[in-house]
Amino acid sequence: MTSPVVPDTAQAPPPPVAKFRSLVLAAMVVLLAVVLLFSARQGTWVQLVVVALVQVACVLSWIVATDPPSRYFYGGVALAVAAAADVGAVLHDNPTLAPVGYALAGGLLLAIVGQLGRRDGRSDLTDAFGGTIALNVMVAGYAAALVLAREDNRILGLGLLAVGSAVTLARVIDIVPVGPRLHTRVPRSLLGLFVGLLAGVGVAVLAGAARTELSPGLCVLAGLLGAGGGLIADLGMSVAEADDGQQVGAGDRSWLASARGPLAAFAGAIPAVYVAAVLASV
Repeated sequence: MTSPVVPDTAQAPPPPVAKFRSLVLAAMVVLLAVVLLFSARQGTWVQLVVVALVQVACVLSWIVATDPPSRYFYGGVALAVAAAADVGAVLHDNPTLAPVGYALAGGLLLAIVGQLGRRDGRSDLTDAFGGTIALNVMVAGYAAALVLAREDNRILGLGLLAVGSAVTLARVIDIVPVGPRLHTRVPRSLLGLFVGLLAGVGVAVLAGAARTELSPGLCVLAGLLGAGGGLIADLGMSVAEADDGQQVGAGDRSWLASARGPLAAFAGAIPAVYVAAVLASV
């Protein structure tokens, strides 16, 4: 009796870590943190311009990475959501996430209408719709920075420092072959995620003690939620990139597509920091 044949894919070695790419993406995280921090201190309209440019980068990166059908509609809806969320966040009488929520709801309706008008199969429609919603949430996450800056610029600063430190350190540790990976097909280190989270919280506490009058408990909360939200979002993009890598080699992947991870990190961290600010005010 012959033994069953094991597919070659099951014996494939884990993909290597793209060390240079990891370092470049870590540098991009630092750059994003610095730019967002600087713009938040320059006034509402400067911050609005910077946030809008980052949102455009999010849309371009996502479209290059996923190559969705009807990409112009796909990107147009996301840009419309970003514009509506930004304008509402800046012009609303009180700093609140309500305009951002309305923009997301409008984007959801546009996505439903657009996807139902297509003639693709149900599975393709579901995948495209899910990607549209995820991109809309991503660009809306940056609009939350405009709201948070109007409420308490100090908490926003702590959150940006936390996520910048956490994701940068996690990306750098990825290139060191120490400890287990998250998954054999995902070249991300569990040690990097753990150390990055601790570093993000520590940086937030130190920065809060040195530059603000915020309580240590609030600094810990802002650092924990900001760093945790950023790491989870960045990790999610790494998992998606690993899935796409079955068809696209790491060497053939666009740099703009790889930038989706750092961009998503801040988009996930900023709303989490807003939650910390809300919890602190209760």
